[in-house]
Amino acid sequence: MRETTTYEAWELRTHRLTSRSYLYPLPPIGRGAPLVESFTSYIQRVAEAHAVETGALVKHELRLRVPFVKGERSGQVPTKLRHSFYLEAYRLNGTGERARLWVSLLEELTQVRRLDLLTALPWAYAIDHRQLLRTNRAWCSSCYESWRSSGRPVYEPLLWMLQVVTVCPDHRQPLDSLCPVCGRTQYVVSSKSRPGHCSRCLSWLGRVHEADIMDHHLAEHLRTAEMVADLLAASPHAGNRARWRKTRLINSLLKFCHNHNVSLIRALADRPEQRRE
Repeated sequence: MRETTTYEAWELRTHRLTSRSYLYPLPPIGRGAPLVESFTSYIQRVAEAHAVETGALVKHELRLRVPFVKGERSGQVPTKLRHSFYLEAYRLNGTGERARLWVSLLEELTQVRRLDLLTALPWAYAIDHRQLLRTNRAWCSSCYESWRSSGRPVYEPLLWMLQVVTVCPDHRQPLDSLCPVCGRTQYVVSSKSRPGHCSRCLSWLGRVHEADIMDHHLAEHLRTAEMVADLLAASPHAGNRARWRKTRLINSLLKFCHNHNVSLIRALADRPEQRRE
């Protein structure tokens, strides 16, 4: 009589596979931190992850999926990329409907959630969009150099996108806005954009900066930068707040903070009707 062999039981349950993303699910840098990555920087790094230029990703995969939000063509999907897109692309880091649509699109294509934290959207309930974002690029050359030399990813923090921020809180130096090689300004994002490089001449923008003696004027700008950085770090917790009847200009809020020696977060936590300027 033959001996029987006993085999382990096979498990016949169907395993559920996770859905695949259309674009590489690149993790954003610094969510919940003062130097959280900007949304336009994230777009550039997603393009880099696919080994294509930013312009190619925007033109062939992104822009044609986002409908117009204003004018006669509102709701319609564009058939081609207009040159004016890059002129107004700084708004993608802001609080408007355009930013919401692009955030939703990138979340869908990458399967990465909470990309709204790379914009000012969490604070749309309280901060007015006017005078909020700078239209041209600004950067800290020391941050670029430090990140590259230490092997960390080079990116563009959301902090640099805000008009009121003119100083790097880490290196305590003014932000740059002109390429040291070609001397030109740049859009916040363009077809040739690449973090850490000039989008005009493609030169590396990182530099070693020698610390200067800080004067009173620079110290005030530094305090502003630090208050705004703390606000961006608190963005993950901003969604639970009630919307105000009227948003405030960030310049007005910061003026109140300086005059009353309170943080920007504290100023936003107070009810507007209780605030006296």
